[in-house]
Amino acid sequence: PLNLDSDPVRRALARALVELSAELGAVIVAEGIETPAELAALSRLNVPYGQGYLLGRPAALPDLKRERSRQAEDALWR
Repeated sequence: PLNLDSDPVRRALARALVELSAELGAVIVAEGIETPAELAALSRLNVPYGQGYLLGRPAALPDLKRERSRQAEDALWR
């Protein structure tokens, strides 16, 4: 876990990385997001992209494509 919500040192490091990426014109992708509190902390830091078990389990690409297609179909019929 990232522990950004409970570890001020990690939070400060993440903030510095976000600022550095902005200066360089780079994009930040947070990895290892496992809790809603971590996601909220990253959101407060304006991290635009993330991945981790909270957002979805790792999957083989064909399985992932099939699942996303199913989700899109479900959204059309709501």
